[in-house]
Amino acid sequence: MIRKFLCFLGMVSIFGTSEILAQQNQIFGQNLINTQNCRNQVISGPNVDVYYCGSVALANLVAEATLAYAEESVDTLRIKFNIRELDIRPQLWVHASHNRFETTLLGGGPIPEGVLGFTEFAELRIAFPFRGSIAEFRHVILHELAHWFHFVKLGIVYKNWRCPIEDPRPSIDTL
Repeated sequence: MIRKFLCFLGMVSIFGTSEILAQQNQIFGQNLINTQNCRNQVISGPNVDVYYCGSVALANLVAEATLAYAEESVDTLRIKFNIRELDIRPQLWVHASHNRFETTLLGGGPIPEGVLGFTEFAELRIAFPFRGSIAEFRHVILHELAHWFHFVKLGIVYKNWRCPIEDPRPSIDTL
């Protein structure tokens, strides 16, 4: 009797976990909208624009800190990447909590659990949350701005060498 029960339990655990793992790969909540009574506001500095949700408590303080850290990082990275003038300004979208960041529509879909920030290649936008740690926050801003400068530097190199930048996505005609 115990042997049959253990065999049954083993079968349930094997087939049950495969069903759970199969459901993990499905994307739920594709209608995510994070504008829950959110008024997007902008703070502009000499080099950076910071977008944030103005209706969230402490959002102004987080946005001002973002602007200060981002301006400092842009000055540092401009020297390291040997870029004298920027034709475009970085757009930083800062979220006051990780929950709001996970439901943002900027990245094209739900953001996995461990992501601390991302830089969109096509739009050259940067998005990240404030999770409470100032040191982590400064590191993420510098890290994502380094990605942004990589993309800008690639654009400058392609422009100087007169190489066309093509859209890597296939067109409708080739499908």
